[in-house]
Amino acid sequence: MLDPPVSPSTEKSDTSTRPVLSSKSTDDTLPSNPLEKAEGPGGHCNGSSEAGCRDISTTEGELDYPLTAGAVHRHDDSEGIRASVERGDPQTPSKPRQSGSENFKPITANQVSEHEETKQILFDELSGGDMVNMPSADPGWASTLYFQQAPESKIREFLNEKSCYSRGRWNDLPKSPGLESQVQGPMFKIITSILKEFKPESSTPGVSRKAVDTHTTFFKHDNVNHNGTSPDISIKATGPSFELPDMRSPRSVTPKQKDLKIGWSNVTAVFEIKRESALSPKDNLKQVAGYCRQIFIHQPNRLFVRALLITEETVYLVHFDRSGVYLSRPINIHEDPYTFVRLVVGLSSCDENVLGLDTSVSWTVDRTTGRKVSGKVKAPDSDGCLIEYEICMAMPPFVCATIRGRGTVCYRAIHPKERTEVIIKDSWRTDTRIPESVFLKAGKDIDGVVKILASEDNGGETRFYRHEDKHPHPSFHNRIKSRIIMSHCTGPLDTFITRFQLIAALRDAIQAHYELWLQGILHRDISIRNILLGDPNPEHVGQRGILIDFDMAIWISRTAESVSKDPRSGAQRWQSIAILSNRVTFENIDPPAVDHLDDLESFFYILCFFVLVFRGISPAAIKNYEKMFVCMDVGDPDLALNKKEKMIKDPYELSAWWGEPCERLVATFQEMIREINQVKSKIRNTYSMSEERRREELYKIGKKDEGHHKRILAAFDQTLEDIKRDDLLRKPAEQAAERSSAEPLPAAKRKTRWTANPKKQALMTMLEEVEEEEEEEEEEEEEEEEEEEEEEEDE
Repeated sequence: MLDPPVSPSTEKSDTSTRPVLSSKSTDDTLPSNPLEKAEGPGGHCNGSSEAGCRDISTTEGELDYPLTAGAVHRHDDSEGIRASVERGDPQTPSKPRQSGSENFKPITANQVSEHEETKQILFDELSGGDMVNMPSADPGWASTLYFQQAPESKIREFLNEKSCYSRGRWNDLPKSPGLESQVQGPMFKIITSILKEFKPESSTPGVSRKAVDTHTTFFKHDNVNHNGTSPDISIKATGPSFELPDMRSPRSVTPKQKDLKIGWSNVTAVFEIKRESALSPKDNLKQVAGYCRQIFIHQPNRLFVRALLITEETVYLVHFDRSGVYLSRPINIHEDPYTFVRLVVGLSSCDENVLGLDTSVSWTVDRTTGRKVSGKVKAPDSDGCLIEYEICMAMPPFVCATIRGRGTVCYRAIHPKERTEVIIKDSWRTDTRIPESVFLKAGKDIDGVVKILASEDNGGETRFYRHEDKHPHPSFHNRIKSRIIMSHCTGPLDTFITRFQLIAALRDAIQAHYELWLQGILHRDISIRNILLGDPNPEHVGQRGILIDFDMAIWISRTAESVSKDPRSGAQRWQSIAILSNRVTFENIDPPAVDHLDDLESFFYILCFFVLVFRGISPAAIKNYEKMFVCMDVGDPDLALNKKEKMIKDPYELSAWWGEPCERLVATFQEMIREINQVKSKIRNTYSMSEERRREELYKIGKKDEGHHKRILAAFDQTLEDIKRDDLLRKPAEQAAERSSAEPLPAAKRKTRWTANPKKQALMTMLEEVEEEEEEEEEEEEEEEEEEEEEEEDE
C-alpha cells in the first residue's frame, strides 16, 4: 500500500482534517486510527465532532465523447478528437489543437451571462441550491490547522512588533468600505507582510511562494472558449508540482498572465476579497468553486484544494476534495488574528503534502522554461513492489473535469525495467463500492478486457482531509483513492482507420461483455469512451476491441432488491429505453436493476452514432442525426426517450462509405433491440400487476440467457465477412477515392465542428454537466440506500 501523504501540522495535535464530510456525494487510505500515524495533508489537529462547518458538494460536468471533445484535456496541444473524461479512459486522451491566432477579448455581456449560468449549474451541484439548510460543523475546525507552519509564539511576535495589527484590529482595513477596491489594497498589503515575515521558502532550490495581486488578471480556463476569471489574490508557486502556463499561445494565457507569468498551473491557492456588506455566500462560493476546479484540472496530482474568502471583518476557509466542498463558519480576523495568519501561511506552504498534492507523483521542471519536462509515478509492479514509472510527457495526463466524484486521472507511462508502455489510472470510489481492480482481476483471462498489471486499492480517504466527525452529515460519502496499472491499448474508437476495424472492435467488446456476464460480472457503463481499439491485426479475433472502466460494475449474484438500488448507470446518451422508462413507471419502489440487455442496447447506440455521424474516418454529421444525439443528452428523460424510441423504429440510410454490410447490421441490431423493448414494455405497462410483481418479472428477463449476445455476435461476424468481400469487389480507383475523401484531417485541424463552434461547445459542456450531476445523484442515492439496508440488517 502506498504511504498516505503526510504533512507536519500543528503544535497541538494536527491530526485531523476531518470535518463533516461534504456533500451529496459521490469514490487513499490512512490508518483507521488517525492518531497512530502522522496526520494527512493540510496540517490539521483533532477537533470537536459537533456541527459547525457548512457541508456541500461539488460536481462539474464530465464531458462525454465526442460532442464536447477538446473541452477537458490539458496542457500542450496535440491531436485528435479523443474519448472523453472521467470513468477511466486509460488512453490519456489529448486536447485537440486550437488555433493560436486569436487575441484575448474582453468579456462581453452575453459571455458574462453564459458564465453566470455555468456557475449556477456548479452551485446547484454543490449545495442543491439550498443555503438555508446547509449542514454545519464545529466552527473551531479552521483554528486547529497549520500550527507547525505558523507557531503561536512567532505569530505573537509578528502581531506585536511587525504588523499593522494593534488594539484588536488590522488598522489598515477600513471599517465600512464603500468599494471592494478599498478592501483589496490593504488586504494584499497584510497578506504580503505575513508571507514576508513567515518566509514560506524551502531549502530546496527552485521552490518559492509569492502573493500576487491578480484581481485584474484573467486566468484562461481549460475550455478555450471561456475568456477566463480573475482571482483577487493568488499565491504564485515554483516547485516540482507547479509549472508556468504555456506562454506560446494566446489560447493558453492572456497578455497580463504572460506578463505576471502566472496561471492555474502555478498557484498553491487563491484568495477572494469581498466587502462584508456585499458578501453573498452562494454567489461567492460559486466563484471560488470555479477557481478551484481549474486548479484540480491544471494540477493533476491534487488530492484537495483550499481557498480563502476574505472581507474586512471575516475569513472563510473553503476546502474542496472528491467528496465535495467544505465551508467553514466565518472567523473574525480582528478577534482571532492567529487563525487568520495561520490560514494564510498554511495555504502558501512550501510543503506539497500540506497543500494537498499527491507526492507519489513527482515532476521535474525545466528552470529555463518553467515547464514540466519529466515525471514519475510511484506505484506497485506485478510483484507488489513499489517502483517509479516514467510518465510519457508527449501525451498530457487525462484529467477529469469534475471536483466531486471519481476524479479520474490517467497517466501514460513506461515501466522502468521492462520498458513497456502502461496506463496508470487514479480514481476515487465511494467506500461502499467494490474496487475496480477486483473485477479486472476476475476478467483477466477474457479476451477484450483491459489487462490489469498491478493495483493499489487504498491510497487515501477524503474523510482524513477534513474535520473528524463521529456523526457525519448523512449526505456525505467518503471516497477512497485507487491506483491501477493497466496494459496500453491502441486508442479510442474514433481513431479507427477502416470500417472493418471499427466493426471488429465493437464485435470483440460485445464478446468480452458476454463472457464477463457468464462469469457473473455486469459492466453497466457501456459508452464510447469505455471501448478502445485493440490489436490492429484483423485476424486476432477477440482482441480487436477492449472493454475498460469497471467503476460501475457489479456481481450479478447480488439479490434482486439489492441490485434494484442501482436504478441507472452510465451516460444518458447510451442508456437503454427501459432504464429511462423505469424512472417514471416505478414511483413507489426502486426500479428494476440494469441488466445485460440494457448494456446491449448501449452497444446499439454506439454503433448508430458512428455510422450516422461519421461519413468515413472524420465526423461529418447530417444535422438531424447530430441533433438527435444531442437531445439524448438533455436532462429531460422524456425527450431522450422520444429520440431513442424513434431510433429503434425508423430505418436509416447510411453513407456509401459504410456500405450495405453495415446497413444490414444496423437493421438486424435494431430489430433485436426493438423486440427486447416490446417484451419489457408489455410487462412495465401491465398495471393489473403490482409494482413489485412487475419489477420481479423484469428482473427475471435480465437473468435469462435468451441468446441475444450470440445472435448479435453472429450478425457482426457476417458483416465482417461481407466487408471483406465488398472491399475485394470495389475497384482500386474507387477505393483510392474513398480513402481520399475519408482522409483524417491533420492533427492541427482535426477539431472539426465539434470543437470549432464555441456556442455548440458551451452547450454540450452544459449538457454534460447536467448528465454528470444526474450520475452523481444516482450514485449518492444508491449509497444512502445501501447504508439504510445495512442499518436494517443490524437492527
